[in-house]
Amino acid sequence: VIPAGAQVTIKNYYSDYFTADYDGRTGFIYYPYLADTNLDEYKAKKQKENEGVSVESCALRYYISKYGEQTGRYVYSRVPMIGMNEGAIKDMFGDPIKVNKTTTQGGSRDQWVYNDRYLYFDNGKLVTIQE
Repeated sequence: VIPAGAQVTIKNYYSDYFTADYDGRTGFIYYPYLADTNLDEYKAKKQKENEGVSVESCALRYYISKYGEQTGRYVYSRVPMIGMNEGAIKDMFGDPIKVNKTTTQGGSRDQWVYNDRYLYFDNGKLVTIQE
């Protein structure tokens, strides 16, 4: 939940949703929550205009525009793939519970800990998935 009066950066508009950045995260905001409008009237109008358009299709289009066709579909489906960057993983699962960092002469390796998996990154790229 974004607190009232907080600064939010609006980025793109997809059907009834805006993508917005807040506090280092990107998410979706339903248009009527940003506009001074009658919500029931707005919903009825948009339902007629956009029959068959779902929130899911908006999210999928957003991830494809952000990461490209293949990676965008994996992010939308919440399927991590070797080679993904940290941003794509955060879009899928949010912030990890814990990050363990190892630094060597050859670079850095991070272990991201989630409830049911461990993800390993070398220099910002996913290299190992342990479930």
